[in-house]
Parts: sequence; structure tokens; C-alpha cells
Amino acid sequence: MVDISVELSGIKFDNPLQCGSGASANSGEKIKKIAIEGKPGAIVTKTISVDMGLRWGRGSRIPVLGSWAWTGRQSEIGKKSNGKVCVVSVSRGEPFTCEEWLNREFPIAMEGKVPVIGSAGGAEDMGQWLYLTKEFEKAGCVMAELCFGTPHAHQWGHGAVLLYSGFAFEVVKAVKKNINIPVIVKLPYLSEGDCVKYGKEMERVGADAIKACMPVGAMSIDIETGKPPLGIRSRIGIAGGPSHKPLAVMNIFALAQHVSIPIIGSGGVCNGRDAIEHIMAGATALEICTWMMVKGPKLFHEVNKEMVEWMERKGYTSLDEIRGVALKYAGKEEYEPYYPIVNEDLCNGCGQCETVCTWVVHKLPAAIAVDKSKKKAVVNDERCEGCGRCYAYCPEDAIILKDWGKR
Repeated sequence: MVDISVELSGIKFDNPLQCGSGASANSGEKIKKIAIEGKPGAIVTKTISVDMGLRWGRGSRIPVLGSWAWTGRQSEIGKKSNGKVCVVSVSRGEPFTCEEWLNREFPIAMEGKVPVIGSAGGAEDMGQWLYLTKEFEKAGCVMAELCFGTPHAHQWGHGAVLLYSGFAFEVVKAVKKNINIPVIVKLPYLSEGDCVKYGKEMERVGADAIKACMPVGAMSIDIETGKPPLGIRSRIGIAGGPSHKPLAVMNIFALAQHVSIPIIGSGGVCNGRDAIEHIMAGATALEICTWMMVKGPKLFHEVNKEMVEWMERKGYTSLDEIRGVALKYAGKEEYEPYYPIVNEDLCNGCGQCETVCTWVVHKLPAAIAVDKSKKKAVVNDERCEGCGRCYAYCPEDAIILKDWGKR
């Protein structure tokens, strides 16, 4: 029987999924609904702050003016789009102050009977961090998250700037001394070197777990008007959804090679395969935020079901058996060529394969080219370097790779 429960910093969760901090978890009622309908392993609150929210939205009573857009055009949440990158604006006007969270929203959230993790944010005021995390503990949160990951709010002295200034390390040390529940540090997307640097330092100062990683900052511009539709003041949002996954997986993989504390993957998890990829990179648990907003709480059931079915098919009984399996390839260079085979019944001679091959191979002519008389692509085995790009970019799926199924 497959067991997908996980232990994170001494706490056992029924499954590895966490509902990420975001607009979907910005009230007690929403958290309760997610808990009842989705049953994730844990739910992380929208990042709560004391007075920072009064300056950039969180904690204020200003009506919500934030918007969602898919890359290339503005659209409503869930509307079909021709892009896969989700750009989220700064949500101006969170509905509740921190006091309302502590006095009313947390009790409602706890009624869902799923572990709640409180996410704290603040400026260079140690008292705010200590106050919020202590109140999270009193409210019944199983863990406290320190958000040093927000890339689109630094102009208000919040998020990633506290990490880069070094103040974040002092926050972690102080909070650890002040509360008895585990502390998660949420990092922004970082280059490989910085990811290792800040991850190791967070472990040194006492963090119990690291969450990697917050989406990168992003924006879009309406070329008809010249107006950037996203964000408040800065016009900058964040790039979440599918495009976030390779960035997150890289950060998880880099961290897992250098820290011994648990890693929570966060980025682009839309299905069971994405979740397994995070775990194979070294994640103990993983967060879903953007795609839950699109699909709703049922997504957690679907992702867990897909993970279980994949594990059963592969003969695995626990996530421990696959966690970090990709790490054995770290630092090793290997290359197995992918030899293409053209299915002439599907090939329409469009030439996309020839174009991409032309600009990849070391020497011309291309290793795959369209026979003008047959209007079909033909592979020159002697010139083919096995990069697989013709397969990846064929719009008709007319190219397969030899022995792909075995590999």
C-alpha cells in the first residue's frame, strides 16, 4: 500500500501538499473551505503583517484592486489563455488587519481540521516578527513561515530586500528563541550560487525548513495603450504557474545538495508528475498556490491521486524511496543521443524540424531536412547529434525518438 504521508520538522502530515500563501488563503472561511474540500497536508495563510499592509495593501481595508493576467493579455482567473505563464499583480487591499486575523480568522480557519501554518511578513522592525509569530503559536498554527521571498514588494522595505540586507538572519534567530513551533524560511527565486549561500546561512541560524521558491517578479504591457495593467504603483507582479516549475526545481536541487534541513518545494505544481519532480529534486513537501486558484481545492485530491497511481505503477510504497533520487546525478556529465524517426503519415513537410536543427547543429547542413519532392522530413543519421529538438518542436507530433519508451 502506498503511503504519501510526510514528516516535516518533527510534524507528520497526511500528504506532502500545502496550499500556498496567496489570495486563496486570505481569510478564515477560505482556509476552512480548502481544508474541507481539498484536504491538503497543510494550509499556509496569506502573509500577515502589522503595519506594512497599511502601506502596500496587506492589512488595509481598501477594496481589492488587484487583477490577474495571462502573459500576452489581461483575462479573468480560469479563462482560457494562449499563454502558460501566469502573471499575478500585487493584491492591494487585503480584507483583514492582523488583529482581525488573530481574533477572528484563525479560529475559523482551525475549524477545517487541517494543520495551518501562519505566514509572517514585516519591515526592519524585530518586534513585528516576534509579535506575529508568537500570536501564530497561540492561535494553534503548527509552524510559522517567515516570508523573505516577495520580489514585487521590496520598494516598501518588505520581502527579499530583508534577505539581501542580512536582517533576515537576525529575524530567524530571534523568532527561534521566542516560539516553540518550527520555523520555515520562504526564499525568493535565487541563482544557484545565491540559493546555496542563503540556504546554508538559514540552516546555520536555526531555520527548521526552507521553502523554495517564491516566483520571480514579472509584468506585462498592453501594446495598444502602452499601459502596464498589473500591480499597484510599481506595475510589477509575479510569474507563477507552469513557468515557475523549472526555476523552483533548480532551487530545490541546489539546496538539497548543501543543507540537511527539510525543503518545501514551491513553484509550478499543477499535477502529480510536477509534484514527483519536486520530490525527486529533494523536496520533503510541496506547495501549490497559483494552480489551486485556477482549479479549486479539488486539485489537491487530483494531485495526490496521480502521485499514488504513479507510485503504484512504479512499485514504490513511500515518498522516501524517490526523494532526492536526482541528486546522484549532480556534478556528473552524461549525454545519450536521442535519434529521431519520422512518421511520414503525420509529417506535413512544414519544415519546423529543419529550422530548429539548422541553428542547433555545429555544422551545416541540418541533420533533418524536408525532401521537397515528397514534402516529408528526412533524417541524416550521420549528421544527427541526437539533441531531440526536432521531436520537441514538431507541431504535428510526427517525430518519435528511438528507444524513448525504454529510457
